[in-house]
Amino acid sequence: MKEYSPSIKEDFIQYIWRTQKFDKDNLCTAAGEPLEILKTGLVNKEQGPDFFDARIRISGQLWAGKVEIHTNSSDWAKHGHSDNPDYFNVILHVVYEDDEPVKDQYGDPIPTLVLKDRIDLKILETYTYLNSYEYESIPCEKLISKVSKLNITAWKERMAVSRLEQKFESIEEVFVFSNKNYQETLFKLLCRAFGFSKNSTAFEWMANTIQFKILSKHLQDREQLEALLFGQAGMLDGEFEDEYPNTLKKEYTVLAEKYNLTSIDPAVWNFGRIRPQNFPTIRIAQLADFLYKYGQKFMYTLQWNQLSNGIDCQASEYWNNHYRFDVVTESSKPKNLGKTSLHLILINVLAPFMFFSGHQKRDQQLKNNALAILENTTAEKNAIIKKWEKLNIKIDHALDSQALLYLHNEYCMNRKCAQCNIGQAILLKS
Repeated sequence: MKEYSPSIKEDFIQYIWRTQKFDKDNLCTAAGEPLEILKTGLVNKEQGPDFFDARIRISGQLWAGKVEIHTNSSDWAKHGHSDNPDYFNVILHVVYEDDEPVKDQYGDPIPTLVLKDRIDLKILETYTYLNSYEYESIPCEKLISKVSKLNITAWKERMAVSRLEQKFESIEEVFVFSNKNYQETLFKLLCRAFGFSKNSTAFEWMANTIQFKILSKHLQDREQLEALLFGQAGMLDGEFEDEYPNTLKKEYTVLAEKYNLTSIDPAVWNFGRIRPQNFPTIRIAQLADFLYKYGQKFMYTLQWNQLSNGIDCQASEYWNNHYRFDVVTESSKPKNLGKTSLHLILINVLAPFMFFSGHQKRDQQLKNNALAILENTTAEKNAIIKKWEKLNIKIDHALDSQALLYLHNEYCMNRKCAQCNIGQAILLKS
C-alpha cells in the first residue's frame, strides 16, 4: 500500500505546534529521549526562531527557550540557521520529517520532535484539500459554511486592521518626503486619489510642485484654487477663447510669480480611453471644490466621521458644458464627483491617513475613528467582493469589504489557510 505523503508547508507545522493538535502518547525526541511539553511558547514576529519562551522537559531536564519549526529538518541548513547566532539557543526543533541530523554551534545534536506519524489523518487530508483544490473563489469555498459567523466576523475585524496597516508604508513614504507635515502628506494623498487609476501619477507630480501651505492661503477663494491647480498642471499654457480659462491664466501668472512656481508638462495627462466625466480637467476642478469646501476644517482637524454621509464635490459651473477648455458640449449638466468615487477616497485615503495619524501620535481614538469611517461607508463592489457574496459572507460596509479584499489577496491567493483563523477553524473541525 502506497504511503500517504501530503505536501506540507511550514505554516501548517507551526499551526500544529501552536494548537498541539498531535498525538502526545509516549512523546520523545528523534533520538528517543522522553519529551514533555509544558509550554509551547509565544509566536515570534521578529527575526529568529518561530517561538520564544517555551518550556519543555527532556529526559527529566527542564529547558526554557526558543523553538524552531520546519517542514524537513534539512531546512535548518537551507535557511542558513547553522551560522546564525539567533538560532544558537534553540531548545527544540519541530519538523514534519527528519531527513537530516541537525547540530548546534558546538557540534551537539539539537533535540528534534518529528510530527509525521503523530498528526491526525483527517486534519492532514483537510489541509491537503485546502492546498490542492482547484477553487473558483477561495480554497475553502466548499467548507467555509461550517465556520461560525462569530469566528468569521472576528477575523474580518482583524483583517480590516491589517488592511489599514498594509497602507502604512506608502503613507509613511509620502510623510517623510513631506518633512513629516500632516497637511502636506494629506494633500499629496488626496491629489493621487483624485487621479484615480488613469491619472494618479500625473496628479502626484502636480502635487509635488506646490506646497499645501501655499494653497492654504487661498482656501476661501475657489477661483484662485482653480488657477493654482490648473496652472501647476500645465493646462493654462497657450491661448484661449473662453473667458474662464483666460481669467484663470491671468490669476495664475500673478500667483506663479509670487510663489516662484513651475508647472509640469501637460503631456503627462491622460485623456485617452477615459470617459469624459473622468477627464483630468474635471477631476482638477472637483479637487479645487473639495479644498474650497472642506480644506479649512478637514485638512487640520481630522474630524471626518460625518463625511461619509454629507460630503459633496462638484466642478465649477464652466464645466457644466465643457470637458476641455474652449470645447463646448451639446448637453449641459453639473459635474459632480459620484458617490462611488467619493467613497473610494474615504476608503483609500481619509480612513488610512487617520489610522496612520493615530499610530504616529499614539492616539487609539483616532484609529478607532478611522474604523468608524469605514463602518459608515458603503462597501465597494468588485469581482472579489462578489466572490464573497456568493459564499453568503455578510458584507455590510466598507470595513467588511476592505477586510475581505485583504483576506483574499494576502491569504486565499497564497493558500495561507493554516495562518488564517477561518482555515484553522476548518482544520479544528476535521
